[in-house]
Amino acid sequence: MRYKSPLNIYVVWHEEFLQGKEIAEHIYSFFTRDIKNPLSRGLNIPVFFRYKALANGVPLPIALDETIERSMIIALIDQKCLLNSEWRAYIEQLHNVYENKETDRKDMHRFIPVAISNAAYKISNSIRRENFINLYEYEKLEEQKDELIIRVTHELCRLIYSKPRISDIPTSYAGKKLSLFLSYARFDGKTITENIDNYFNQKTSLNTFFDKKDIPYGYRFDTVIDENLKESTLLVILTDAYASREWCRWEVLKAKKYSRPFVIVNAIKEKEDRSFPYLGNGPVCMYKQESIKIIFHTILFETLRFEYAKRLIQNQIEAFDIEKKGLKIMGSPPELLTLLDRTTNSIKVVVYPDPPLTSEEREILLELDPFEFMTPTTLFTLDKNEL
Repeated sequence: MRYKSPLNIYVVWHEEFLQGKEIAEHIYSFFTRDIKNPLSRGLNIPVFFRYKALANGVPLPIALDETIERSMIIALIDQKCLLNSEWRAYIEQLHNVYENKETDRKDMHRFIPVAISNAAYKISNSIRRENFINLYEYEKLEEQKDELIIRVTHELCRLIYSKPRISDIPTSYAGKKLSLFLSYARFDGKTITENIDNYFNQKTSLNTFFDKKDIPYGYRFDTVIDENLKESTLLVILTDAYASREWCRWEVLKAKKYSRPFVIVNAIKEKEDRSFPYLGNGPVCMYKQESIKIIFHTILFETLRFEYAKRLIQNQIEAFDIEKKGLKIMGSPPELLTLLDRTTNSIKVVVYPDPPLTSEEREILLELDPFEFMTPTTLFTLDKNEL
């Protein structure tokens, strides 16, 4: 079976737009691999550039076929692009390819226009109806690059989880936004959580679940919390009292049971009497009022990484014609807690994202029961006859 790419990104800009290359390389470094540090870990999402004009005056077209499950075009529209009729036609043609996809796959491919100039909406009558990312509002290039990464990451999260585009969401459709579950201890985490919740509600399109305001009167706590955890990224606000609270521990365990991504915000002021042992395997941010934007970015990155990694593994398994029975596919490295269902489900091989586990981690996990650990880079060596 032919391999399908879970997600491709295409960056388009006019070759005479001098800052376009720098913006495109920033996108590549973030979503694929740091070009200044080739050995760094990255998301490894394929990013392709379209800027070099061919004999016909425009770059190569972008073809969408059955080998690409999802894709996104990021079109950087500046004055050079607007003043060139061939480029305007090229950009509109790309937009039309995405807009004319058959109904069942249309929302799997997205065209994101980026306004480098405040006149960018004049690119065409059809594109001007789209919601542009307006980078001209930011004076410095570094600010433009950071803002673009945040917004594109958010849209990629929606795309990989098959959520509707931000520009397509009416007020009545709020339940379909990307969901974030705020887990905190009321004793000393309420104020911090309110600050984070207010920021997300005012500055972002995230749909936050905050029990203070989101559990209807007369409903069971456990039922409402359980249902929301199944579809959310968990944000743990780790304060001094967090690990001592039963509900907090319960939320963490439920999130891991449902294989949900999570991020920890370290807001400990003095000490924990006893740390909760199941808070590992996720990114950690230090809490400062001025760092909430970094927290938001980390949430988006981890949400995207978690789901993309699973889809990448699933598609490789299908391409290698490996029987899924006997496999456990994970979006994060395995740990004792997440392997508990192994014996009941006859799991023989655990496949998780790169990089591989350290030898120390493997030795501990093998004490649970012997089985194979694989990552995408070693999956092709799996003996299918042993499953």
